[in-house]
Amino acid sequence: MALTPLEIDSLFGIHKVTVFQNGLLIERKARFPMRHHKPLARKGIYEMSRKSKFNLAHIIANCDIKFNSIMTLTYGDYINPIDGKELKRQIHIFLNHFRRRFAMSEYVWFLEFTKRDRPHLHLFSTVQPNYFDAIWLGETWSKISVYDAVRRLLEGKGNTQKLANSVNMFDVLEECQKSFRVHSHQRAWDKIRLEDGATRYALKYAAKSRQKLVPIGFENVGRFWGRSGGVEPKPLAELLIGETMTENGARAILSELNGYQFELIPRYIFQRDALEFFQKKGLKLTEIFGQFDHLGIDQTNGTMV
Repeated sequence: MALTPLEIDSLFGIHKVTVFQNGLLIERKARFPMRHHKPLARKGIYEMSRKSKFNLAHIIANCDIKFNSIMTLTYGDYINPIDGKELKRQIHIFLNHFRRRFAMSEYVWFLEFTKRDRPHLHLFSTVQPNYFDAIWLGETWSKISVYDAVRRLLEGKGNTQKLANSVNMFDVLEECQKSFRVHSHQRAWDKIRLEDGATRYALKYAAKSRQKLVPIGFENVGRFWGRSGGVEPKPLAELLIGETMTENGARAILSELNGYQFELIPRYIFQRDALEFFQKKGLKLTEIFGQFDHLGIDQTNGTMV
């Protein structure tokens, strides 16, 4: 039987608070010795979990990567994957092409489903796209999502694709041209104009639920998102409960957050300029990483000067 928030809070106390640029990561630890149970076998995935959504938003909001553009990869009326394995195969091929063309770029991709139950992908990247990049995108994605998918279907390897009509090469060429026109357009690979545009979009994405549901008939959805190696949340400071503050003292400060409604503190708390915000609130950190002279922080003992 699932525990209530109050029961969880009574059994698992706040152990560590890690501060990032735009939020906190709360880690809990059992208050009493507990037996470890073997986890249950995972069942089929029917939606993107709340934990996964907020983990994605946390990573985007608190990495030191500036994402400059957002790419949208879609499927047309003619053919689209109905199995996650085929979809991930196409993503893998596309990302290989992407990394070869933009060797030093960083990226995050994530999956959604449209109201018509078709998969589509978004990709944040550090690339500032130009006209030639847009042409490359149209040619590359149309080849992967249409031409290569139909070829696999004819070879008996792509039975995880949904085909609108019987295979006709004129229809295939027309669909390739349509996909090229859509994905070579500016709207398919647009620049992010706001400084925190990627963070805003990620938090909005985490809050949406409809587009995280796996449609009936779509199998083996697997992961909903992925990232390049350099996209990592960078901690700025940490608080170990019991060293510089008690749990009750930290809880009192955290409860002052706007929108704080629950006695159970969530794993992720999003707050712009979190280090400065919580220092002003009186959070006594155990350790501070990096240079933050503009806050007037003495890094020898992690206190305000």
